[in-house]
Amino acid sequence: MVKLNQMELLEKYHELFTLVDEDPRIMPKGIRKKLGYSGRGKANSTILYHLQNMYKKEISREPRLTLKPFENYQKFSYICRRETEKNLPSLIQRIDKDPEITYALCLSSSDFFLISYNGNLPLEKYELILREKAKIFTPLFPIPKNWMLPMENAFNEFMNYPFEKGKVERNVYGILTWSDLDWAIFHIMRGNVRMKFANVARCSNSTSKTIKSHFYKHVLPNCVVINYFFPKGFKNYKHCFLRISSEYEVGIINALSLLPCTSYVYPVENGIILILFHESIEMVLKVLEKMEKMAILDGYLMYNPLAYAR
Repeated sequence: MVKLNQMELLEKYHELFTLVDEDPRIMPKGIRKKLGYSGRGKANSTILYHLQNMYKKEISREPRLTLKPFENYQKFSYICRRETEKNLPSLIQRIDKDPEITYALCLSSSDFFLISYNGNLPLEKYELILREKAKIFTPLFPIPKNWMLPMENAFNEFMNYPFEKGKVERNVYGILTWSDLDWAIFHIMRGNVRMKFANVARCSNSTSKTIKSHFYKHVLPNCVVINYFFPKGFKNYKHCFLRISSEYEVGIINALSLLPCTSYVYPVENGIILILFHESIEMVLKVLEKMEKMAILDGYLMYNPLAYAR
């Protein structure tokens, strides 16, 4: 196997990440064919080795599934405040075990951000007071292009972007009518879209052929595939929670692709929620201040999350 230096490895990982983003289930043989690979260091086994290492190092993560918004399956975001500041660790554990909560951030000792399909989540059982509830529309995960740049340089490019005005589309689709098998496939594969159909078949008492047919005909078209890229590895970045109001939503989301890391964007009814990965909160604050002066931002709420509760 040809030994690559760190920059060459990152370039290889980003190339693989991009191909997986284009086709979440592309296998080493397909990657090799797509890139016209031949010769030493470009065998299927080498490509598989790099894929596995990319995921092991958390430079990328296995692609995940999340449902698009439907009339009968609409996600809601909750920004909440605690009634008490006691027993925070046990509260986080309780939230983590709640099947009705699909995603949660502990924003501070007093504040939480929750996502749920339940539009009337019983917050009182967690001694939480609602500050804001909103419908969540199709989430976006801009593909980072400047993975090779230092974070400060990437933020400079971000600020030099010609932000275009416009709101993100907020569509809600019709009634989702999945079969029990469709739901089983979704629940089994939502943590890893690349899971082998044979393994899904064993878990759902079906056949690989049937699983493949249902996945491509019913499940995948009704979902968003989430892909991630973190050049230094996921755990080596800080992240902040931003609730943004702006007439330049389209421009902001397009500009996020100029950063080294994947950003998580959740459009809500009156703004966007952004999980932004960074290396310096001072740098983020300077960017936000400049965006306010440029009238790109009408306003924002920011937290530095303490923990993922789920």
